[in-house]
Amino acid sequence: TPIIRLGANRLAKDRIGWGKYRAGMGYEQIATARGTALWGFMTGCEGSKFPSAQGLFGGYSCPSYQLLKIKGINIFNLLKENPKIVEEFDIVKLMNERPFAGGQYSSNDMGMTFEICNEGEIYMICQGSGAGYGDVLERDPQLVMKDLEEDLISHESARELYHVVYDAAALVVDEAGTRAARDAERQARLQRGRPFREFVADWVKPE
Repeated sequence: TPIIRLGANRLAKDRIGWGKYRAGMGYEQIATARGTALWGFMTGCEGSKFPSAQGLFGGYSCPSYQLLKIKGINIFNLLKENPKIVEEFDIVKLMNERPFAGGQYSSNDMGMTFEICNEGEIYMICQGSGAGYGDVLERDPQLVMKDLEEDLISHESARELYHVVYDAAALVVDEAGTRAARDAERQARLQRGRPFREFVADWVKPE
C-alpha cells in the first residue's frame, strides 16, 4: 500500500492517566500517502471527544484521542527542498510550531468517514492510554522524577498535577516543599468543592 509512516507507535509524552499509580502510555502515529492520488484514510474511535478510560479512586482519566491533519502540502517535496525543515515528526511540535508554510493545520475528533489524502498530506492520531489509579497527591515523588527522566511526562504535569517541588535540572526532590505544596492543594480542593446537590443544579440542563 502507499502508506508512509512518518512516525509509528511513538510513545507520546503526557498521554497517560495520572494517579498514585499512573496508567500505561499511549502512542501516536503519523502517516501520509505516496505515489497515488487515489488513497484515503478513515478513522473511528471511542474516546475522541470525552476520555474513554475513566480514573479510579481519585485517578485522572487519559486525554481524549484527537485526529490532526496538515493538508495542502506535499511533505516529500518539502523534504527534498530542505531535509532539515523538520527535526522530528512529533505531533505537539508539528501542531505548535507549524513548520510548513501554507499548510492547513486542523484538529478534529477521530470520527472521520473516508477522506482522500493527497500525496504528502499528513494525518496524525493518538491512542492507547489507560487511566490513573489513586490520588495524584499520593504518588511517590521519586516515581514522578523517574517519569521525567524517561521523558514520559512534562514538567507541567509534575508541578501542576502531582504538585512535586524539585530542582528541574538535577531532578532532585524538595521533600519538605513537596509536602507543603500537596497540603496546600488539599486545602484548595476543599475550597473548590461543593455539595453534590449544588453541583448537579449547575451541571444538569433541561435538554
